[in-house]
Amino acid sequence: MSALEEPYIPASESPKELTLRVVVVGIVLGILMTAANAYLGLKVGITVSASIPAAVMSMIILRSLFKDVSILENNAVQTMASAGESLAAGVIFTVPALLVIGIWNDIQWLDTLIIAFLGGLLGTMFTIALRRLFIVEEALPYPEGVACREVLVAGEEGGEGAMAILYALGIGGIYGLMVKGFKVTHENVEAAWDFIGTRLYAGMDLSVALLSVGYIVGIRIASFIFLGGVIGYGILVPMYGLIRGWPESPDLAYGFYLVWKSQVRFVGVGAMVVGGIYTLWSMRKTIITGLSKALIKRDSTDEELLRTEIDLPLDKVLMVCGVLVGLTFLYYWWATGSLILALAGALFLGLVAFFFAAVAGYIAGVVGSSNSPVSGMTIATLL
Repeated sequence: MSALEEPYIPASESPKELTLRVVVVGIVLGILMTAANAYLGLKVGITVSASIPAAVMSMIILRSLFKDVSILENNAVQTMASAGESLAAGVIFTVPALLVIGIWNDIQWLDTLIIAFLGGLLGTMFTIALRRLFIVEEALPYPEGVACREVLVAGEEGGEGAMAILYALGIGGIYGLMVKGFKVTHENVEAAWDFIGTRLYAGMDLSVALLSVGYIVGIRIASFIFLGGVIGYGILVPMYGLIRGWPESPDLAYGFYLVWKSQVRFVGVGAMVVGGIYTLWSMRKTIITGLSKALIKRDSTDEELLRTEIDLPLDKVLMVCGVLVGLTFLYYWWATGSLILALAGALFLGLVAFFFAAVAGYIAGVVGSSNSPVSGMTIATLL
């Protein structure tokens, strides 16, 4: 068993975890991270993981105010903050579409609140049900979780580990400021040229964040991502341009992007859906076995579970999921006035939400939540 598989806090210990100060700081940081990511997503179309910034801010705030802070409290704070960031991504990539296509003339705050509450909580419940499968049974790497763990452990232990984290944060911050703030260099390097009736493309993102993710996930998973880029930009886009022609653009490289965005991107969405179905099908026995074991009620005479082995009771989780689907049905009925449409929509939502919660959880476990294709899953749901 590797060091990362060993819990930093032994299972025999039970330090403070969910306390009042954690809830207060978590709510404050959650609001800040949600607002920042909502603004960033609406402005440039991307969001970033709030886990590591929230972990650092949590350690600074809690340790400056209290002396007896545990690492589990800091972890709870960063979890709350990153949950807000994820919820913001779900809202900003879907709700503005209602304005664009004219269904809404202005932001409907109550509807947005209901959508975010029901959708966010339902996804969370499904993810809880799948937690053991992905983390214990499949042992996915979860690169951002590993990075966040190292930050929290370094802050807990201090010394050289903390200095290394500070150096890394400093280098990353300076690099980001120089590239995105002062525009000292481009964020990516790319070029395209004409070749035998079509075009060829080569490019590279100058991102230290992606470099770090690649280091954490390893060469095998990183090579899968690279292969996807080669297939998309190296084969499919040139083939489309050769057969159907290229869009009008003074920049050849930007023409590649336009073809990818309007055509080839949907191939990736289809591959993601098929891959998700295949993954769930290949893990069907593990899923059924794991859920069945979780539903079996333990006898009071059974051996007491370790702290790290205790999950929320699955029957209670499924009960909450049922209540949320029921509330979604009532909301659809109220919003559309159609009983049949509301019933069909609520049932469809329950199935699709479980599927994409599983796909998103798996992708986050492989390449990190920042690289999880939220927009691609939205497109797949609409299709």
